[in-house]
Amino acid sequence: MFRLFVLLTVATWMTSAQAEQQRLFIASAGKPSSIETCTFDSETGQFGEVTTAVADVQTGFMALHPKLPILYAAVAEKVPRGQMNGAVYAYRINAETGELKQLGSVSTGDMGNTHIEVAANGQFLAVCHYGGVGTTLVPLMPDGSLSRKISRQKHEGSR
Repeated sequence: MFRLFVLLTVATWMTSAQAEQQRLFIASAGKPSSIETCTFDSETGQFGEVTTAVADVQTGFMALHPKLPILYAAVAEKVPRGQMNGAVYAYRINAETGELKQLGSVSTGDMGNTHIEVAANGQFLAVCHYGGVGTTLVPLMPDGSLSRKISRQKHEGSR
């Protein structure tokens, strides 16, 4: 089967203390959109088989928790046209298979997610947007799940 991938974001998660074997997560803009996964051996340069980690999720920007096996994806949810559709999904990573199990989601109250970043201490996640509010800050719980108490910073000025 042929698959077409648009590498908007590739998140790398190491499955062990050795850097040779890495788990890659790839945002795919195929139909339907998905997050794909494979292994990469940095010593040999070989990629493992590409499989679907989670189907039917539209993302282009992902980030990993710095200490936990959690992947965050800034997504565009399917909502009626003209409504705010930005959200962040949190996924627990299965170390063996790369499958992702959703831990939860939170609306960013904006549309057009453009970047996502997790603080080095693993306590906060920031999402920037193309339009609307500007930047959303999401506190992270000790288990890596998303808090509902978000903070929004509206940007002023013109382009």
